[in-house]
Amino acid sequence: MKKSLLLLMAALFSMCEAALAQTEYTVNVATPGSLETLLTQAHPDYLSSIATLHVTGNLNGSDLATLRKMAGSEDDEENYVYVGALRELDLTGARMVKGGSPYYSDYSFSLGKTVDYEAKDDSLGRYTFYMCHRLQRVMLPKKLNDVGEEVFSFCNNLKEVTFPDGIDTLREALFSNCTSLRLMVIPATVKYIDKWAFSFCSYLKTIICLGNQPAAVRYDNDTYNAFDHMNATYTRVHVPDGAAAAYRNVPGWNQFKIMEYAPDVQLGQRLDSVTIALDRAGELDSTFFRHYPDQERTVKYLKVTGPVNGDDVLMMCNMAAYGSTQELDLGQARIMKGGKPYHSDYNGSYYTATDSVTDRMFLTCQEMLKLTLPASVKYVKATTAFNSNLKELCIDASNEHYEVNAGALYDKQARSLVFCPKGIADKNVVVADGTVLVGDSAFYDFDKLESVELPTTLRTIGKSAFYYNSSLKSMGIPEGVVAIDDNAFSYAGIEQLDLPSTLETLGKNTFNCSHLKDIRVKAATPPAADGGSWDGTFGYVDKDACTVHVPQGKAELYKQAEAWKDFANIVDDLVETGVGEVSASQPVPVAQYGIDGRMAAPGDKGLRIVRYSDGSVKKVWTK
Repeated sequence: MKKSLLLLMAALFSMCEAALAQTEYTVNVATPGSLETLLTQAHPDYLSSIATLHVTGNLNGSDLATLRKMAGSEDDEENYVYVGALRELDLTGARMVKGGSPYYSDYSFSLGKTVDYEAKDDSLGRYTFYMCHRLQRVMLPKKLNDVGEEVFSFCNNLKEVTFPDGIDTLREALFSNCTSLRLMVIPATVKYIDKWAFSFCSYLKTIICLGNQPAAVRYDNDTYNAFDHMNATYTRVHVPDGAAAAYRNVPGWNQFKIMEYAPDVQLGQRLDSVTIALDRAGELDSTFFRHYPDQERTVKYLKVTGPVNGDDVLMMCNMAAYGSTQELDLGQARIMKGGKPYHSDYNGSYYTATDSVTDRMFLTCQEMLKLTLPASVKYVKATTAFNSNLKELCIDASNEHYEVNAGALYDKQARSLVFCPKGIADKNVVVADGTVLVGDSAFYDFDKLESVELPTTLRTIGKSAFYYNSSLKSMGIPEGVVAIDDNAFSYAGIEQLDLPSTLETLGKNTFNCSHLKDIRVKAATPPAADGGSWDGTFGYVDKDACTVHVPQGKAELYKQAEAWKDFANIVDDLVETGVGEVSASQPVPVAQYGIDGRMAAPGDKGLRIVRYSDGSVKKVWTK
């Protein structure tokens, strides 16, 4: 019941979100107090439709009240009722003027009456955007002398505010409880920051100070201070070149890590592409922030060259998890052992290893759509290294160990498909010819995949290779495949299944497919299978409704074989003819092994042990 309620609430929230059209609009308010009229004329549904608004002209209290409503001041988040849609507000070309109705009213217990807050010339008064939950970004007017107390307090989705030059004080509780605030640029004109200005801004990671001399900070004690309940180990303060020492000597500032940015830094630009060249591993953080202190969450394409370790991987992953980084190019980088863990969870901490893409390395990079692996990579932990949204994987052709074919990653030496990005797969997948193994979890949870074309060179299908492929309705396993491992097709939507004459073994829950109705198996000898009640090869298959078709004269063998005997309908109606199929008069090769006992692929040279369809075995020398 509780789970159902949560799902219903989430669905209602999604519906409300979808109803908010993402409209961008520019309006000039020539007459103070006319904003609502202008918006209604242009967009009758402006409250729910305008997400980005650029305002010029003169705004009074009535206009501010309209902006508050648009920004969610009347939303009821607990009951999923959303009135406003405004997320980004550009006021750079606007000017505040006195007059109009109060923009906010509140009962004062100390005064014993309701207090009305009215607009003032060139000022944002107290509570101007108080509890405007929809706001994410605000650009303040260029002409602004003062920003009052609690102007943005409890704007819980606010991420960024741009101040004009001229503001000299950040007043009490200005950004109190802005729990989504990520970036703050403090003008050089600011000389004082009052108590609780950034109280409970626990995710404010980047503060950029433009002044060479630090602003005085209200810091009476651990409670009465400007940075009350902030995460001092998380927040970075970036200051002009040569100013770090001055900031480190001021109480309040000295609790944070102080970093200097380069003299030629151009703040305020939203860069799509950044390239960082490292001389030593572990320096991505310091190098990036020295040159791009305000770009961590805006960069879409990041290229890193040189050595990288766990510290660097962690930063890259954060940019692709919490920022905008969609493409990461490590083609000229080299992964080195060392640094802090790049990932930690209930299973433990994960560290880098030299020339290796290790467990969970890019798992949390949900924004990343394209990844170029280092040319030096020798090992890839494919099953759990990558995020589920990845659409494109690249690697230099010079890499001796891996290659990318049609978007999927292949191990050259093992001749195996080790990983396919879920994002690249449409409805159909073709596994490259020459592939011997489809590796563990290669197509895990590909819920849109409808058909798979496997090559005749294939010998083994690994664990959970096609796990939870719910749209896969039919599956034909080619001749030559000898083994299909545990959970390979578990929870797939397979209704019809064709198995080859070469098949020898099936794992646990291999075909745990509740929709399976028809199995055609060409093997003269029943493939070894598990008949366990809860982890058997055919798991949730309805054994009474599913029909198993076997070669003529082999029904009794299947009716006595483990797992197969559980099926009520076994019919020997398959007439096997042709190369690669069972034929008593014309045995054909169905599998090749090297002298080490490992499966060989077509084209391998040297001494081979060849097994034929009639069960006979011969030694063959291939030149």
